[in-house]
Amino acid sequence: MSYRWLVIVLLLFLVVGCLALGVDFIYYMPQVLLGSAILLVIYKKSIDYGGSIFHPLPLISLVFVWSMVFSPVVSSATGFYLSMPPKEIDFEEWNLKISFVYLFCLMLFFMGVFFGLKEDRQKTYTRVRSKNFYRAGALLLVLSFFSQVYIYQKMGGVVGYMTAWTHNKELFSGLGAFFMLSELFPILMAIVFFVFCKEKNVQKGLLFLLLFFVIFFVAKIFFGGLRGSRSNTVWGLFWFAGIIHLYYRPLRWIHFLAGAVFVLVFMAGYSVYKTYGVDALSEGYSIEDTGRFSNSPTLEIAQGDFARTGVHAFVLHEYLEGNPGYELKFGQTYMSALFSLVPFIESPFGEYDKNAAGAELFYGDVFNPELTSYYNSRIYGLYGEALMNFGAIVAPLLFLFFGYFSSKLDNYCRSISSGDIRILLVPFFSNALVLFALSDLSNFFFFFVKNGVLIILFVFVLSSNGARNGFS
Repeated sequence: MSYRWLVIVLLLFLVVGCLALGVDFIYYMPQVLLGSAILLVIYKKSIDYGGSIFHPLPLISLVFVWSMVFSPVVSSATGFYLSMPPKEIDFEEWNLKISFVYLFCLMLFFMGVFFGLKEDRQKTYTRVRSKNFYRAGALLLVLSFFSQVYIYQKMGGVVGYMTAWTHNKELFSGLGAFFMLSELFPILMAIVFFVFCKEKNVQKGLLFLLLFFVIFFVAKIFFGGLRGSRSNTVWGLFWFAGIIHLYYRPLRWIHFLAGAVFVLVFMAGYSVYKTYGVDALSEGYSIEDTGRFSNSPTLEIAQGDFARTGVHAFVLHEYLEGNPGYELKFGQTYMSALFSLVPFIESPFGEYDKNAAGAELFYGDVFNPELTSYYNSRIYGLYGEALMNFGAIVAPLLFLFFGYFSSKLDNYCRSISSGDIRILLVPFFSNALVLFALSDLSNFFFFFVKNGVLIILFVFVLSSNGARNGFS
């Protein structure tokens, strides 16, 4: 998307906001104008330096335009703030307050980007070790395929697998290593396929890409999608599109628009399976039957999956007024997430994970995590988890460091030449950056390890340094 068209789209959002909120829009105008300006500057800088929508800074900028600039406005305009709130608060008031908090966070994010972002015209190139690459790729694909076959066989076939996920998820216990191996099949297949096309100079049209997209999507459903994870499938589709755009042939804006519509339709429709599992195939359930969407499915997906406005407004209220007895965890949730990567070792810094801390602040439940546990599906995001650990004043400061890290990651991704095999990893790194901002650290680690570690090792081990300085 060109910078000009992006500005036009944002201006249209402003007009719609004015029409929807009327005179009340004046209260959001400073946040919208300044926040949009900050993110547009970051977006344009990275694009001018050679970035794209699949690079870290342009992607996170666009996500923040929605999640931290327009999401509060949409909440106020529609009256939708939070699904199933534990109690009623004055969401209109706290929604406005969180919009000012977001603006402060974006200012700090901009400062971090400013200190870290640089134009690096020197391009690096890493070539594929062809024979070893295809041999290792074929071996991993076979192992991945038969790992999924083993899982299906253990569950009594595909229908048995879906039934187990619906009624007895405990049967999946102990299969983590097999899932990690099996669910890399679709993206590994795409990587090997497009590297082959690139090496053999195979250039095909849109119908060819659509056919392979269908194959990829079906594989994504059968290799992980049937476990009820919409996000896993959506981020996989983004990675797939990024491989095509960065490595094979550039996509146009109409392709991005079609992709966005497809994602929204898929996420809404998939909610039926996520709710009813295997029963959804035979009982004739509809989206309305799920009870997941009291409002428009598009609205609730956009506000609940791609933004955290309602959650952040609520936790800010609880921390400042609703739950004054809440004790800050001072990094315990981060340590818990980190030590969760190490089997059989518990965090020496405390027992609180994000579920326990979130339960205390969000629901007002106070308990000893050493004696009991509490599961909640709320996702608090970078700001929310920081608030639970360090309080409302310190939490925005994390965006300064997040901005600096994002710019350094963007610098690295832009330094990779278009023909470099490592560019196949750029969409994943951008995925991970967005997930880090919108999710909790434990969710981020799970995503990164399950979806990225083996692919990253595969790419780096089976490549070697080549020419430098402007290779394309």
